[in-house]
Amino acid sequence: MLRDGLKRIAFATTALCMIAGAAAAADKTEMRYATAAPENTPWGTFLNDTIKDVETAEPSLDIVPFFSSQLGDEQTTLRQVVRGRIDISGQSGVATSLIVPEFALLGAPYLFRDTAQADCVFDNHVRPIFEDRMQNSGLVTLFLGGGRPQLHFLQDAAEGR
Repeated sequence: MLRDGLKRIAFATTALCMIAGAAAAADKTEMRYATAAPENTPWGTFLNDTIKDVETAEPSLDIVPFFSSQLGDEQTTLRQVVRGRIDISGQSGVATSLIVPEFALLGAPYLFRDTAQADCVFDNHVRPIFEDRMQNSGLVTLFLGGGRPQLHFLQDAAEGR
């Protein structure tokens, strides 16, 4: 649980740093966040807590979550993020592999001994490898997690589109 709390803080801090420039230019910046996760799940709770953290730290932001695939399935919403129609998305590795096909390898069964090993690999080794590939597709990675959604942020929004 502590590890998830620390990751939420790291995610919120990263998001805040990336969007501070965009938010400074407007009184209130609304950002749409699409996820397949239902609100009343651990992923929904994580997202709501993270949104509260970000909005407390940066009151000029209004992050509006769309749970349970309200804006479309994972593949559709990720494509919409790349096109700039949705600001933030959280999705599985399957959807992520549409943008960076090599990412699908990380979903192979029995690839990791346990969750701790998966977290270590994602935190210390996978992110630097895939982050550049994501950015080349117009996405900035906010958070990668072995058993949790992969969260991405549209690069243009970070630059104040």
